[in-house]
Amino acid sequence: MNDLDLRNNRIEQFERDIFCGLLKLEYINMEGNNLRYIHPVTFSGLPILKSLYLSKICGFQTPTDRHFINSHSLKILFMSYYIVSSVSVETFANVSALEWLHLSYNYLKSLDINILRALPKLSTLS
Repeated sequence: MNDLDLRNNRIEQFERDIFCGLLKLEYINMEGNNLRYIHPVTFSGLPILKSLYLSKICGFQTPTDRHFINSHSLKILFMSYYIVSSVSVETFANVSALEWLHLSYNYLKSLDINILRALPKLSTLS
């Protein structure tokens, strides 16, 4: 399995090892669910994960005091439509391969320039 599309369900939580053993998973879409929290190691066992969609998640809080995703292969991250009110360098500390970061349609008031330094491969920020 390469793609996992769970968008527009009512998922509120999942165990931190839910994706364990899915070594060929490259794409996950969790858009439109009710997730409140994602454990930082949830995606760390996915060595070729490239795209993650977390847009339109009611009530999700993105941490600013620590990283919230640990993936060294993730290249595309969608966090659009009202799930982000602030971000920090710590938020993206463990996604160094990130090339596209989509933060559109959120409540961001500012963006720390150091985030760009922490993501050396970033080519698109929206």
